[in-house]
Amino acid sequence: MLQIFILMNIAIGCQRIERYKGHEIPDEIHWDIWKLDTDFCTSIMKKQNLTAYGLMSDSMAAYYDKNKLDSAFYPIGRSLIDYPFFTQSIYYQKATFDKPLVKVRFDDEEIKPFEISFISNTKEAAVTTAILGEGENQSCMIMLFALNSNKWEIENLRIGFFLVEGKDAEDWLKEADKWIEQKDYAMASYCTRMCQWLIKPANNFWRYDNESEMMDKMDKLNRKISRYLKPPHQLKEIDTKPEIRDMTAIISKNKVYPGFVYNTKLLLDDSLAIERECSKLDVVFASYFKNMEHDTIFVKIMHHEDPWTEPTKYLMKKRKLDKSLLSN
Repeated sequence: MLQIFILMNIAIGCQRIERYKGHEIPDEIHWDIWKLDTDFCTSIMKKQNLTAYGLMSDSMAAYYDKNKLDSAFYPIGRSLIDYPFFTQSIYYQKATFDKPLVKVRFDDEEIKPFEISFISNTKEAAVTTAILGEGENQSCMIMLFALNSNKWEIENLRIGFFLVEGKDAEDWLKEADKWIEQKDYAMASYCTRMCQWLIKPANNFWRYDNESEMMDKMDKLNRKISRYLKPPHQLKEIDTKPEIRDMTAIISKNKVYPGFVYNTKLLLDDSLAIERECSKLDVVFASYFKNMEHDTIFVKIMHHEDPWTEPTKYLMKKRKLDKSLLSN
């Protein structure tokens, strides 16, 4: 009797999960979802933001300030304009329970097997996936839809890279492993950063089948990188004493470039002094990314006097990765 009572408590306390396999949708619903998806994307691209706003559910609209739709929708519209897009697949589900955790597994020939997880706030919900772009850099767009009072509305939207330079998260992890074998820890760090970006194209909704293995591998590689990659805290040979904070990656016009973040004691509006300082740092940038195929980097420069406060103003400079300086 006690065992039955314990099992009942466990069952009540557990999240009810409904598992499905994409892609299934009744014909009578297919057109409604397709049209809503297209109308929303077209409205944002045309900057008809109030039209797009009206297509969202109350729960999604609550996240947006109606007076700031231009800034909220601009990055979405920019991605849709820059990247040709089409709806890849649609999946529909009718929940058995109230607000279950829905898990839909997708097998797609262009993407490694993945799962979309979401809480269904309505009895009927749908998911669409879309590939944005063609070529080496591609993104994936996930949209969630809910049937509220017999009207389909957009419940959520996520856009993120899933392919950079023709490589997905797992490919970049293999690249990181290769650079560690060659003891190039700066390149390995860049590769694990790429993996970290790509492993969750749709944030918490997205999960690859082998995600846990990739995360474990990435953690091990990052621990090894942190032991050997020690950017100089302060470059004393440069009279302005800049401090490199981080090596990172920067997105510009849907391309990804290596980047540096550094603190300067110079005023950011002193453009001549900043340019002289950057010129002296060019050899440092080249020394870290001597094996990078790119010939361009981005440098984020921050004026930082108080070590306890994160600066809010910065400069972003595009510079040539001049590896010829290393031979001098």
